[in-house]
Amino acid sequence: MEELTEAKGTGVHYPLRLLLDGLALGIAFDLLFNGKLPGISVPIFALLVLAGLALALLVLLQALVRRESKRQKLAFNLPATILLGLTCVVLASAFKRLLLYEQAYGFTQMRIYPHVFMVWLALLLAWFGITLWLPRSLLAIGLLVAALGFVATLDVLNPDAFLVRQNLQMAQPWQPEGSVRDPRPSVRFIDAYYFEGLSADAVPALVAASEQLTDKRGEEIGKSLRLRLDAMREGTAWQKWPSYHLSRDHAFRLLMERYGGAEQPGP
Repeated sequence: MEELTEAKGTGVHYPLRLLLDGLALGIAFDLLFNGKLPGISVPIFALLVLAGLALALLVLLQALVRRESKRQKLAFNLPATILLGLTCVVLASAFKRLLLYEQAYGFTQMRIYPHVFMVWLALLLAWFGITLWLPRSLLAIGLLVAALGFVATLDVLNPDAFLVRQNLQMAQPWQPEGSVRDPRPSVRFIDAYYFEGLSADAVPALVAASEQLTDKRGEEIGKSLRLRLDAMREGTAWQKWPSYHLSRDHAFRLLMERYGGAEQPGP
């Protein structure tokens, strides 16, 4: 009777069961629902939200649940560790699905950011699972490291330049209209129109792409770079100190060096 009272005192049975049911529903949602968001499928987004909610609820339960005796600690830590493992499995499913999207349709900002986020979220889940069994909670350190690591990874990766280089590397050679295209999902065509909306960080990679591609795609990228140069010439607000950025300055100098003396396209 005393053991039953201690087990109930933890208050974790039904919340954890609800979490497990939620994970099962998330997996079913992933398998059955095939909707899409711009650049990322709804199942991937839903699984990311599910993993984040599972982590947040476990952190809340850890703060609220009474764990004084060894039995109470075990009654909480063991199911929580299992739940974290299942959450990592769901996260791995989302990661694999995202890899398939990138291989089939190329890299976009809406795919790179979740890609990096999932890696650091998985590391945070693993760290949380370890801290559950430590005498004192060190989750705050893991949260700080994961947040700084996510930002630092994006800074080092330079997403806009990265996606240009990757899409260029994996793109199929240009073929005239009406010709037979390679049906393999790992071979794609460069979307020059999408590149126009990228930041100044992508300009060096785009200049290299325009020089490397000697077909119509290179001409389209070169035309968009000339238009970008015209816009930077006309709008000088970016040169003033409130809006100044090294990447914009470097992009402008590179465009001037490459297209500054070229004949500008007419209206």
